[in-house]
Amino acid sequence: MDDNRLTLHKMTIDGIPYDDDWLVMWRKLPIGRILRKSGVAWGQPGWWWGINFDGRPQTENMRSTGRDLTECQAAFETAWATYRVKITDIDVARARRREAAAERRVRH
Repeated sequence: MDDNRLTLHKMTIDGIPYDDDWLVMWRKLPIGRILRKSGVAWGQPGWWWGINFDGRPQTENMRSTGRDLTECQAAFETAWATYRVKITDIDVARARRREAAAERRVRH
């Protein structure tokens, strides 16, 4: 499997899947979202994307808007490639521990 491949998973909250709302995954870790915005004025970008790795602050270049899912995916991947090089193996291990702890809290 490609270690740097990003995958999209339909966002599900309390067992309810949401159309046009995607969780972006990398190495089985959630790293951001791409979703259709509601209440958008005609002619304005109708989609939003954002990177959020391990709860770190989100800078200006880690989020934006787009016309559609495909455009947002491309922009996300470009931004992620720049951000990814700053992530260490220690950061990944910490993110995995936090994700596992969050899953345990949800199950209980």
